[in-house]
Parts: sequence; C-alpha cells; structure tokens
Amino acid sequence: MSREQHVLIVGGGAAGLSAAIRLGQLVQENPDAFPEPPQIALVEKGSEVGAHILSGAVMKPTALDELLPGWQDEAPTGQKVRLEEFSALTKNSSFPGPIPPPMKARGSYVVSAARMARWMATKAEALGIMIFPGFPAVDVIWDGDQVLGVVTGDRGINHHGERKGNFEPGIELRAKLTIFAEGVLGHCTRMVAEKLNLGEGRNPQQYETGVKEIIKVPKGRGCPGYVLHTLGWPFDTNTFGGTWVYGLDEEHISIGVVVGLDYHDPGIDPQYMLQQFKAHPKIAKIIKDGTVEEYGGKALSIGGWFSVPKPHFAGGMFVGESANLMDGAALKGLHLAQKSGMLAAETAFECLKKGSFSDADTASYWEAMESSWIKDQMWKSRNFHQNFDKGLWTGMFRTGMEQVFGPGKRRAGHNDHDQLTPIK
Repeated sequence: MSREQHVLIVGGGAAGLSAAIRLGQLVQENPDAFPEPPQIALVEKGSEVGAHILSGAVMKPTALDELLPGWQDEAPTGQKVRLEEFSALTKNSSFPGPIPPPMKARGSYVVSAARMARWMATKAEALGIMIFPGFPAVDVIWDGDQVLGVVTGDRGINHHGERKGNFEPGIELRAKLTIFAEGVLGHCTRMVAEKLNLGEGRNPQQYETGVKEIIKVPKGRGCPGYVLHTLGWPFDTNTFGGTWVYGLDEEHISIGVVVGLDYHDPGIDPQYMLQQFKAHPKIAKIIKDGTVEEYGGKALSIGGWFSVPKPHFAGGMFVGESANLMDGAALKGLHLAQKSGMLAAETAFECLKKGSFSDADTASYWEAMESSWIKDQMWKSRNFHQNFDKGLWTGMFRTGMEQVFGPGKRRAGHNDHDQLTPIK
C-alpha cells in the first residue's frame, strides 16, 4: 500500500513536532498560497507521542517563546529553575564550585519532555497535521539521489518473527519533502547520510550514552526547580562524562549520568556508574526513601558544530539530533531541536510554494541555520568534547582558556571506538 503526502515528518519528538506546528501555522497564515491545503503527516514509532521519551530535562524557552508565545500558561511546564549547583565529587565528599557559564540554567525550565511532546502534538493536530503513532520508519524510498519518503515496518509480528492474526504489512509513505526528526542515530537518517555522504569534510560524529531514573520520594521531600550537575566520581580522569539531578515536582526527581563513548576502559558500565552515583552521601540524602518509577537510556550527540552533517538534500532535511544538534557544554538540546524544526518548516513551506524540492531548494535551511542563534550557541562550544581527548585535566585547562579567549581553531575529532584500550 502507498500513501502520498506533501510533507512527511518522521519522528514525534521536540524537533518533529516543532516542524509540524510551524508548518501548520504558515499554511494557516497564508490561505491563498495553495489551491488546496497541503497534506502534512507525522509518523512516530512509539505507541503514542512521548512513549519513547523518558521524562526529565532542562529546557531553555527560547524556541518555544518564538513558536507558541504564552505557552507557559497552558503547557505542562514543570518548574522554572529556582536553585542550581555545581559540585566536584570524590567517593565520599563533595566540593561546591562555580557553575560553568554554559551550564547556567536560570530562566530555563525543568520539564517532563514526554508530557511536553504530548501537549505539542495536540497543538499540531489543531493545525491540521495528521499524526500516526505506532508506525516506525524502516526504509527510505529513493528516486536516484532524491528522497521520496519512507516505508513503515510490518505490524503484528511476534517475537519469533512470525505473523500474528492482526498482521499488517508496512506502508509506503511518499512525500514531496521528508523531514527526518528521528533523534540521535536514527535508522533512516543513517541510511540517507551514508548514501549521500553527508558527513564529508566534517568531524566524525561522537556520542555519549546517558542512563537515567525517575525517582519518587515522599511527598514534600522533592526539590522542584532544583538543578545539580557534578564532575568527578564515579568517573576516572580518562573518561568523559558527568551527572545530574533535576527536581521535577514535590515528589519526582530525575537523576542520571552521561558517559562519552570514547572511553578507554572496555569494562565501563554506565548503569553501574549511576548506582555508584546514587550511593554518594550527597545524592543519597536527596533521594532517601525514594523508589524508582521509570528508568532508561539513550545516546546523545556530543561531537559539536564541526560534526553536524550537511542537513539538507533533494527531497528532505535533518532536524534536531538527526542533524547532531546538541550543545554538549550546556548538556541541552531541546531548544536547538525546536528551532531547527521551525527553520526546516519555513524551508518546506517555500519549497511547496515553488513546487521544487531539489538540493538547491532545501539549501536555504542550512543558510537559515547558519544565521540563527543555533550556530551562535553551538559555535561557542564547537571544540568542547574534543578538548577532553587527552583526559580531564587537559580538557579543563583547554575549556577554561576558551572561556577567556574564545575557542581556537577547529580540533579534529576521532571515532569513539578508536579510543578503546584492548583488555589483552
């Protein structure tokens, strides 16, 4: 079966939903632009929007202020940051320190990213966007080097790979323009990037793995609006990473660790490191008598501006972490994802008006990104992860110098797996 849309958005996270909302707004604001309103659809692999998003993030409101002014009055905002700390840890002690400038969170919100996604989905649907949860994209449709849409996976398959009674074959979803918002290491995103060699001339893409838990503590023991980041234990000086504690509300705390995948020790276990972190006296006091309600993990893009691939091509664009947009120094990416989705939507609107979807047409997306605050923010920390390729102390020295004099010339990255030290 095949269905055709004017614009197809793959992924129902912050980037994809922002693209959907902005495109819906533009169509609504320009009723005479098309003989008939264009068909815009969004597919999401989860059973519902937000199903594959683990709650707990610090979000700068910059992009949402542009996209949906007054959003704080109706969105599940969580808590505005009220108190933030930065500490260096040893195994049994903590030493407070100044908050690194990129990590300052005042003016930001501690949010449930899943609840925000579900709320944004209602805004998109109100603008006429069709949202189809439960449809993972598994393949890309091509015409030469032009993307023509995606193929969704078969449904109704048991764990043996056999068809069940409710089996439904995958569907070809064709579109004049496809916006990939799959997040980091997206399946179809990688297919497109590899076929079109979109990473040519860029630094290798680098990643962190993050593991987190949502802990419910006795009512009144929570710390809404609290943000803590730490450095040091349980990390050694050759392993890049850090930790966080975010107060979601009076009862819920988000806690986790991120570990750079360019670690040296093959025995590194991020989940075990999280348990070590939770046992630290400072952290154990915060989560005392708590129970784990949710847990999970994900990868994060950490390579910085120089690892952002060419994000446009004939028939489509990458947004959010599909485009490696993540401010590693600040450990924040929701606002970058939202803004990139908005810029992609504006490019898609112009392409629809012209009826042309070539690589030259979608190039205006990259031009808009380069002149936006996305580049301004990522440019300041463009060498951040690469600064730590010789370990913690060298990284801190380089990063400190950059805070004073600004980032220097481009530092070449490396493939994460090349850093592993053989056990024998």
